[in-house]
Amino acid sequence: MTDATKKKNISVAIVSFDATDDLDRTLANTSQWAHETIVVNVASSERTRKLANQYGAHLAPHNWQDDLSAARNAALAVAEGDWVLWLEPGETLEQAAVQELQRTLNENASAGHAIMLLVVAPPMADAVSAEQAGSIRLAPNHPGIRFQGRVCEEMQSSIEAAGLQLEALPIKIQRGEWFRNEKHLARHAQRDIALASLELNDGKARPEVVNRLAEAYRKLGEHSRAQQLFQQAAALSEAGTAPALEAYYGWLSCLDAATDNLELKPALCLRALDDFPVDIQLLCAMGGYLQTQGRLDLARRAYRTAHEHGQANPFVWNLVDIHEVAAFFYSRALFLGGESRKAATVLQESLLQYPHSTRLGPALLECYIQQGEEQAAEELAARLAADAAEERQLRATVRGATLAAKKQWTKANEILLAAYRGGCRHPLCLRWLSLSFLNLHEHPSAASVVDVWIEYEPHNGEAQQLQRQLASNCA
Repeated sequence: MTDATKKKNISVAIVSFDATDDLDRTLANTSQWAHETIVVNVASSERTRKLANQYGAHLAPHNWQDDLSAARNAALAVAEGDWVLWLEPGETLEQAAVQELQRTLNENASAGHAIMLLVVAPPMADAVSAEQAGSIRLAPNHPGIRFQGRVCEEMQSSIEAAGLQLEALPIKIQRGEWFRNEKHLARHAQRDIALASLELNDGKARPEVVNRLAEAYRKLGEHSRAQQLFQQAAALSEAGTAPALEAYYGWLSCLDAATDNLELKPALCLRALDDFPVDIQLLCAMGGYLQTQGRLDLARRAYRTAHEHGQANPFVWNLVDIHEVAAFFYSRALFLGGESRKAATVLQESLLQYPHSTRLGPALLECYIQQGEEQAAEELAARLAADAAEERQLRATVRGATLAAKKQWTKANEILLAAYRGGCRHPLCLRWLSLSFLNLHEHPSAASVVDVWIEYEPHNGEAQQLQRQLASNCA
């Protein structure tokens, strides 16, 4: 077997700051498929040593120097695999991703390329979706590749200097729920503040480092300090680059958390769009700000641009299903503007592209119901249902919701309540059942259903508004 055709070995490299629960998850995963796993034990922890021994991982010798690049280079120095894959403690690869990665390396990948993979993180508490960002995590075991920087460490400069090309693969590294754990976030934020401050004191004001420092303060709830740093990062960044976009995202998130000023946010978003005119997340944010101001016509234009032309920067954190979200927001703006048939067309076309969407199907059902197209709604309900029992519940919900849309509240309530008592918790059922109770002046029953609705859709603005309205009525 020649070097070109033999199976490629993967060395997994991890820098551990004694996050042993997270490290346990990663080592349990990589021990099943990696040629070797290398752990740089930054804290010289006995617990980390025991975990490494338990899973057969190698400990790379290293004296911590307040420098993440030095720690990563210590792992590179002892790696024996053909390729080196970088993981953070707590990150894993699913079996299908491992198989696809190994197949690609064996059949297609060239040692003249470094590879960007997708890192997927669970949704934040106030987010509508999980997030993902591209990261250069896989590189050939090449003597010229080295990391640079105390924090925001990067190897792209050495990759380019070595004459290697960059390739992107849609293979996903998974982060679990623990990455959103408050203690985990605080621990990482404090570490990033210490390292970023040291690098900035060295006179190396890279915008990536300022962004990292800003994000650390944001995670700790210090939004005013974070906003100042995101502004500084935006000023330091070259226009149109990933650090500039990241700075704008962070700046906007600080405004969202710290002010109700309805003019500041769209003004900043418009400024960002001057540099990133088709950034899909900025366009969706702009649509949201305009919609909050009651400027539905302009919001619809922003959402339409996002849906038809929006692009996501692969190196910056984006919602995993941002294109689907843009289609949903655009259709919703059309629907609210009285263009329900056009909204239905947008949703029909988008469902062909995203057939497994849990967001677009219910929205299309709502359009059909509002238009009185009960047969089309029932046919769609049958396609969306997971099994026969759910299909029966959804069909009943469609019949009840169609009556409710015609303001036949009593009959609609009977049908919807029967579906609810039969176990249906589909948002469509919960929405129309709560509205039927409300219009029949049965406020306690409406409040009870709305509470359940919010359990299933905690970020649904209509449900939250109804809850506030009912609470005021009952007060």
